Amino acid sequence: MKPSASLSNSPETQDSVQKKLTILGSTGSIGLNTLDIIRQFPQK
Repeated sequence: MKPSASLSNSPETQDSVQKKLTILGSTGSIGLNTLDIIRQFPQK
């Protein structure tokens, strides 16, 4: 298995791989701010 640093720099990881993210408890201010950041930077 390759180190994660190598994978994070590969074009495939940045452009074509869709990531799944689960956020529990997103109704509070921290959760809502987290969702806002995710919407602003979907490529990260």
